[in-house]
Amino acid sequence: MENFIFQDSIKIEKKYKNGKCKFIETLYTYKIKGKSKIYKFNAGYSASWLKNDDLFWEIKYDNYGTALYYRAMTLDGNLSKELTTTKIDTKSDDIRKALGSSKYLIFETYEKQYEVSKDNQPCLVWEGAKSRGKKIGVWKKYNCCGEIVKTKNY
Repeated sequence: MENFIFQDSIKIEKKYKNGKCKFIETLYTYKIKGKSKIYKFNAGYSASWLKNDDLFWEIKYDNYGTALYYRAMTLDGNLSKELTTTKIDTKSDDIRKALGSSKYLIFETYEKQYEVSKDNQPCLVWEGAKSRGKKIGVWKKYNCCGEIVKTKNY
């Protein structure tokens, strides 16, 4: 990434008619040394809210558009999903190839899926790791009391 030259940052904010925030994001613009092509990446914090001001989702990015953390909520404000990036790597020495095709990128994440319990609280249902979007390692399934009811190895 040392060949990237930071050019600009753009903050985008959209609001509902009632003045409450609907969406925010920041874009970073880069050039590669000796090249004219411009690259834009999400950076920092992005989020979306419902009209009632409840958070709908949020993402924290690194400076090059990789989602490091993602959290989604249900329409009634309960936690639905969490995702944390645990590994970022590439199989390419050419940054343009790595940015141009996901086949050169390696992402590993740890994910948690929630459902709403009878008392209207988020309840962890599944958790485990993924690599390039496919389940890996041990995935655990929980009941509403937080007890493991199933494990599966991928």
